[in-house]
Amino acid sequence: MNVRSKSLIFTGLSLVVLLGASLTIGSTSSKQSIHEPIQKAVVQGTHITYSTVEELENRADLVVIGSPVKKFEEETAVVTYNQAGRFEDFYTPSEIKINEILKGTHSEKIIFVNQNAAITTNLDGKEKIMLIDEGYSVMEKGKQYLLFLRKVNGEKFSVIAVNQGKYNIDGTDDGEKEEAKHDESYAKLREKVKSKYKDKFKSPY
Repeated sequence: MNVRSKSLIFTGLSLVVLLGASLTIGSTSSKQSIHEPIQKAVVQGTHITYSTVEELENRADLVVIGSPVKKFEEETAVVTYNQAGRFEDFYTPSEIKINEILKGTHSEKIIFVNQNAAITTNLDGKEKIMLIDEGYSVMEKGKQYLLFLRKVNGEKFSVIAVNQGKYNIDGTDDGEKEEAKHDESYAKLREKVKSKYKDKFKSPY
């Protein structure tokens, strides 16, 4: 369960680590593609962690194998602000195509999953930044993921415990691989998930 404290997200800029020009996205128009650098703002916070696959499964309302329909930057981010004008909460509802349901039921082939990241502008509105929870990497279009999800906001879902409910199963998500190198608890849980769902994983990673 994601219990990130909203009051901790942007109580001060000390909670944000700016990694200048660490990401490039494409902004398209009818005539041309324009690429511009984006700063990545990693937001530190606390959340519950899990040590067993059974804990994840018990917490999840829905367990699926699916893939994003769109590129992350094509989705519409949600960012809220406090009275001081600072970022308070952020996420990006992303369309996920369900390939297989492993727990729960859903009548549609497409679900919306809130990713723990959002592309917005900085406080003066002059440049784009990506706000992202520490340990999270955004899902990439067309790549396959095993997702442990909780239902939120009506028909939307969220990844359990920031990153612990998301596993790339085709070995093509380099961002997730990099995060796993720096998150021991995630790496250990991933091995347990991979062991239980070994018939779903298509990569040695």
